[in-house]
Amino acid sequence: MDKDRCFWVGSAEWGDFLGRLVGEASVYALGGEGGRFFYRQLIRKDIGDIVYNPVRAVQPLKSFIFSPREEVVGPSDREGRKQTIIVGVKACDISSLEILDRALKETDLPDPVYQERRQRIVLISSDCSEPQETCFCTLVGRAPYPESGFDLNLSKVDGGFVVAVGSERGAELVDSHRSLFREATAEEIARRDRDRGDILRRVDRINESVAQKRSYQEIVKDSYSSELWVKHSESCVECTACNNICPTCHCYLLDDVSGAEGFVKVRSWDSCVHTGYARVAGGLNPRPHLWERFRNRYLCKFLYMKENFGLLGCTGCGRCIEACQGKIDMREVLQELAG
Repeated sequence: MDKDRCFWVGSAEWGDFLGRLVGEASVYALGGEGGRFFYRQLIRKDIGDIVYNPVRAVQPLKSFIFSPREEVVGPSDREGRKQTIIVGVKACDISSLEILDRALKETDLPDPVYQERRQRIVLISSDCSEPQETCFCTLVGRAPYPESGFDLNLSKVDGGFVVAVGSERGAELVDSHRSLFREATAEEIARRDRDRGDILRRVDRINESVAQKRSYQEIVKDSYSSELWVKHSESCVECTACNNICPTCHCYLLDDVSGAEGFVKVRSWDSCVHTGYARVAGGLNPRPHLWERFRNRYLCKFLYMKENFGLLGCTGCGRCIEACQGKIDMREVLQELAG
């Protein structure tokens, strides 16, 4: 079966499909209410409670493949694990994998732990239907629906889903359960596209007051010496929520930790907001002041990652805006820097 084909599946048949997958793999899906959704491991009796379209999960996708804290050298039980299937992934998280792949997989020294998990993960994404006031994917050249990077993508249409096939693995999933699916009609695909256009315009309206004519790369580069970094950093309480909740941040620390069987190498997430993040031997620190570390985060997202990976390091998910204890809105900071 060719990828890039579209099928239609009824809601009941889709439930049957997931029920079969639960017996073959570790399946996670979105649940929750009130605009806050979380990935939860799926069991058959909860299939009817899955939330598909509204908006992205609170936790970033990276937590499945780049754990906050884990042993990376030492005894391991990773071999022989089942596939992990994640249902309801949104476009902003799909986009984040482009950055993580280039940093941790498509490099001269790939991360073996990340590689193994990435290979084992199956992504069943879905379109957004209820963007939040913090969402700004369109400002960074993205869309509120996945266009690539998924295995299967779901778009709610008329009592079921238009299912787009985005990979050979996705095609194999449909093919192995072919009796549940049929070819999507031109009318169903057109309905999906109309809905997508409506959501795209809604995200644009949310952000029309902070949209910029210049690129963010140019804005942060030209603002390197701006005093506005000091002003905005005064609201930062160094809680590091912005780093931890960001789907593309991937800096880490390595520690040797003693255990019953000897020492193991433990990796844990690091934060560029921490005072000691860039500290070197002898206690020297190239960014001793908070405003310098605050600026560095913007430079990393909008300049350094673009230079190193060819992509902006921000997918517009808006999690950092939601999580910030100092109520800092990245869009407003960039708007003020742009003048």
